[in-house]
Amino acid sequence: MENLIVRRHSQNCYGTVSTVIAESTGRFLFFFLEPTIPIPAGKYHVVWCNHPLHKMCYELKNVPGHTGILIHTGNGVADTKCCLIPGLELGLYQTPSKFLTFGVLYSKKAYAKLLALQADTSMFDITIIDDFVKVAA
Repeated sequence: MENLIVRRHSQNCYGTVSTVIAESTGRFLFFFLEPTIPIPAGKYHVVWCNHPLHKMCYELKNVPGHTGILIHTGNGVADTKCCLIPGLELGLYQTPSKFLTFGVLYSKKAYAKLLALQADTSMFDITIIDDFVKVAA
């Protein structure tokens, strides 16, 4: 079991971007993309679940004011639906309607990395920290 630290560092109309690190080593793992209005920062228990749409995935438990907060693959803010989308890189991708937009890239590879990291357990903790860079006006 490897607990995760999620440091949110930017937020705009394309979503909220975080860096995910392993709690035990401080090693960078991947990025998360969340909606523009993300779930509250805090410590959450994460469990393996069987979701009707995303099949086997992880769910954050006891999120104030929210249920069904998942970690699953995707690319952009439209895929988040209040969930956390992992990606190895940040950049532009082409939507099904042929528009270029910002999001996470290589989401399936990042998700596979998460699965390998948690291979020996069906639960772990995730601590989300708001660490936004403040820009002077």
